[in-house]
Amino acid sequence: MRRITLLFVLLLAIPTSAWAGKAFDTDATSGNELLGYLDHGSWDFRYDAAREIKRRCIMEANDALAALAENDPNAKVRSAAITALDHCGMDATIVTAEAMSLVDSEPSHRRKAIAIIEKKGTARSAPVLSQVLKGDPDVETQRKAAVVLRHKAWTGAEPVQEEAAFASQDRDIRLNAIWALLRIDRARYTALFHERMRTESDDKARLDLVKVLEKEPTAADRDALVQMLDDGYAHVARHAARALVKLGDRSVAEVLRSKSMDVKDRKVAEEFAEAASLLGG
Repeated sequence: MRRITLLFVLLLAIPTSAWAGKAFDTDATSGNELLGYLDHGSWDFRYDAAREIKRRCIMEANDALAALAENDPNAKVRSAAITALDHCGMDATIVTAEAMSLVDSEPSHRRKAIAIIEKKGTARSAPVLSQVLKGDPDVETQRKAAVVLRHKAWTGAEPVQEEAAFASQDRDIRLNAIWALLRIDRARYTALFHERMRTESDDKARLDLVKVLEKEPTAADRDALVQMLDDGYAHVARHAARALVKLGDRSVAEVLRSKSMDVKDRKVAEEFAEAASLLGG
């Protein structure tokens, strides 16, 4: 009985933070102590300090958190540090995210950094994302960079995007790269876009590219769309016809009518005939 009582007393003496799995009691720690713990020899102290600093938004931790995010040997600490920087909007957030997107050993951390760049970055980050697009060993991370560059239409990564549009083994990267270029400068990259569309081997990728033109076709897209009427993938041919209708070039009506008589796929033939009628042919 005395042993049980002694054990109970010892258990009561254990700090509450230990029950919670924390390295120290964050609720009873000053801001200066938290800053000191960022340099602690045990990773769990650095981790808990970074998380508590995020909760309190202690802006004086800016430099220390940036150093941890870039250099700490523990992945959880690096993640907690960049999260704190981002959450509190500290000055080093973007520069640190750029560095992390290039050098962190964890692909998920690099993608997390890219997400921060997407949310808070500017066109100055484009060259960094171009490095990710060109050289990251993880395809999903490359894809994330390509998507952000497409969404933002930032200049500064065009040479890498041109290469990726044709050389990448990943269809999503190819699509996002060429789509981004079209958004950056439609007049400059229209011909390249058409070439990518014609030479793309993936049926669904060609369909996606035709749909890009279908949203807002221009006169410069006319001949390329007419060529796509002969595409072996029925959906591509049908959407090319719809894009031509949206373009409103009545001179295409005769071509559509003629092709509606030659094509063997009934749905494609009907689509072509309907498009010809809508254009007055």
